Amino acid sequence: MSNSIVTINPFTEQKLKEYTLMTHNEAKNAVVNSNECFDQWKFVPISERAKLAKALAKVIEKNSDELVQLMVEEMGKVKSQGDQEVALCANICKYTADIAEKEWPDWTCRFYIANSVPVDICEK
Repeated sequence: MSNSIVTINPFTEQKLKEYTLMTHNEAKNAVVNSNECFDQWKFVPISERAKLAKALAKVIEKNSDELVQLMVEEMGKVKSQGDQEVALCANICKYTADIAEKEWPDWTCRFYIANSVPVDICEK
């Protein structure tokens, strides 16, 4: 098995970039780290999450040209479709933030295991 993966432009079939795959331990550490992050993230107030979602929308919009170019090169997407998709992603972030602030402003979340399945419960 190769320890790298190559991205290829589907239109030109030219090699774009080669990425080194994670080792088993690197992947395992990434999973452990993401779980530790979630353990803290679940206690972040909805208002703060909404601010972060709005900030993400701004980052997406600021980098839209680069994101569209990446879609064109790596996915073979038509530029106009890439423009629409990037705008949609930014708008989803904004919409989600607005709805969260309106619908769940005072909610907090807690986490527990039910029938061996992790469950994140949010309540007022």
